[in-house]
Amino acid sequence: LSEHFHLTLIGTLSLMSHIHTLHQKVILVKIHFLCYNTPMQWRASHILVKNRNQAQKILEQAKKGSSFASLARQHSTCPSKSKGGDLGWFGPGQMVPPFEAAVKRLGYGAISNIVQTQFGFHIIKKTGVKE
Repeated sequence: LSEHFHLTLIGTLSLMSHIHTLHQKVILVKIHFLCYNTPMQWRASHILVKNRNQAQKILEQAKKGSSFASLARQHSTCPSKSKGGDLGWFGPGQMVPPFEAAVKRLGYGAISNIVQTQFGFHIIKKTGVKE
């Protein structure tokens, strides 16, 4: 546990020891949740290209087991290519809607079908999730 979370938890528990009704405890838990709950976050890598045919060929290679990071370094037009396509952690509203929707649907480690956005054609690999 992070030090901040640990201290917050200790403070909440010590405050709860002075609260005697269930209603007061429920209110305190709700306040704590609203103050300290963070939204879900995802981590993903992607390969961005300008044409669908190229995306389809890369997708086939990725689905057959080629290294996603190597494919990103070789083919992607996004600056993230230098990191193997890694986009890092992001939360709701930080990516364009079609990209975010695709990441939400993917299981951990899964590779998407081709996702079209205003930037081009993406192949996405979900590499993490924080709930």
